[in-house]
Amino acid sequence: MLIIIVIEKSVINRFRIETMRIITSQIFSILYYSAPVWLTTELSRQNFNRIESIHYNTLRIAIKDRRKRVSREVINKITSRMPPRTWMKYISSSTAIKIIRDAAPTSLYQNLMKNSYQERRKQSSMYTFDASHNKHGKKGYHNWINLMLKQIRFPWYNLTTPLTNDRLRILLKKNFYYY
Repeated sequence: MLIIIVIEKSVINRFRIETMRIITSQIFSILYYSAPVWLTTELSRQNFNRIESIHYNTLRIAIKDRRKRVSREVINKITSRMPPRTWMKYISSSTAIKIIRDAAPTSLYQNLMKNSYQERRKQSSMYTFDASHNKHGKKGYHNWINLMLKQIRFPWYNLTTPLTNDRLRILLKKNFYYY
């Protein structure tokens, strides 16, 4: 009897792991990786709520919570998947650091450097500002990039050896997500 229960639990755990792999490889790859434009700070609240709904509904399938009794925070802990808002911060910060580190694309890099300066107290970070006279809304990249860069808690700017893409990915994931 005990052997049957152990076998059933291992089969159930294997099923959950395989379900998470399928969700990650299929749904999340389409939702996040193939369309990073959906996870920018300029996305409307209605569209972002749709993305969150798709994200959590697929994870609810994986943990068999059909009646929506488990909260989103608990789902994040159980599945160890980044929520969409955290993923947005991660992608935006990664893109900003790569633009500054690689100086590419050139026009965006030059415009960004023209509107930024190095922090006096924290030499390894920078501050961006909006220098336009028209002030065309708060959604310009100068405004959101500053918010993203302030949330980074590790040195990344003006380093003697620049961060590699792999090291940057690891540090940003540690910075934004708790798993």
